[in-house]
Amino acid sequence: MAPPAQVDLFTRANASACRTLDAGARQSRRTLIRNAARLGLVAAGLAVLDACGLPPTPGQSGRAARVGVLAFDDGTGTRWDALRRGLRELGWIEGQNLTLDWRSSNTQSERLPSLASELVGVPADVLVAGGTQAALAAQRATSTIPIVMPAVNDPVGSGLVASFARPSGNMTGSALLSPEVAPKWLEVLKEVLPALGRVAALASADNPSHAALLEQTQAAGARLGLQVRVFQVHTAGELDTAIGAAASWPADGLMVMPDLLFFTQRAHLADLMTNTRLPAIYPSRDYADVGGLLSYGADVVDLYHRAAGYVDKILRGARPADLPIQQPATFELVVNQQAMQALGITIPASLIPLVTEWVQ
Repeated sequence: MAPPAQVDLFTRANASACRTLDAGARQSRRTLIRNAARLGLVAAGLAVLDACGLPPTPGQSGRAARVGVLAFDDGTGTRWDALRRGLRELGWIEGQNLTLDWRSSNTQSERLPSLASELVGVPADVLVAGGTQAALAAQRATSTIPIVMPAVNDPVGSGLVASFARPSGNMTGSALLSPEVAPKWLEVLKEVLPALGRVAALASADNPSHAALLEQTQAAGARLGLQVRVFQVHTAGELDTAIGAAASWPADGLMVMPDLLFFTQRAHLADLMTNTRLPAIYPSRDYADVGGLLSYGADVVDLYHRAAGYVDKILRGARPADLPIQQPATFELVVNQQAMQALGITIPASLIPLVTEWVQ
């Protein structure tokens, strides 16, 4: 074992240098720390890791961090890939200093409470809950384990947190929507469809955040001279009936509320709209990528990537109550050109400069 004076000197010198290093150089610092550990300077190595903002390896910490992931969908896709990528970029490597425990309800919301309880029993150091229903299930399962929500519609209105600035309790994360999004859906739809008069709003009867969204939508519809009618579903099996009823009303256009049930059925929804010749606008680009006509919403992949930063902070000792709810940094307007042609839609010149991407 090295004498205390040598340990102190090593710690202060390397910690000071490490504060000025960029992310690439920190990898070299890791090698130095490991070499120092072999010389008996384990305590000093841990101190430098902390100063550098690098997570300890399993051999240094004694065990890997455990992050429980509660997914309403199947836990695959670009959103969850972005969370994994964000964790890797921050130094958390699966199989080394990180274990990810996955539980997926495969769109069966009634399974979420039991799956959340399983993760609490693991026990996880942090829970990541994907979607409003998953976040509510996690909230009911534990009041002590920190919970990060990558993207929920209305965290305050759903009762998940007390406020955006000071969430309180054991939950934090990102909000998927801002107050102007619902009116924007109608504005974009009306610009694309000048004769728009009747708009169907597809909502989930089981999503508590939809009440506020629908209220905003009705207010925006009244301002724009539009009649808005809500069509609610509980399960994926009710979608065909709901869209058929909207087309028979008849609606001139349709807007889809953000919900993971709809997200998992996005390709089927796009097909339904084409078959009923009902132009629709969706809440994220995932829908346009699989055939939906228009999407306007936050960059959800970015929100999941940013959620890794909050997981990282909590694993290093931060309290969720001290981490404010993040809001979307960017919004995307995406147009599917094949859907345009199938529906005989032309995007007006005034809207073209606002289009983020055209997809096939």
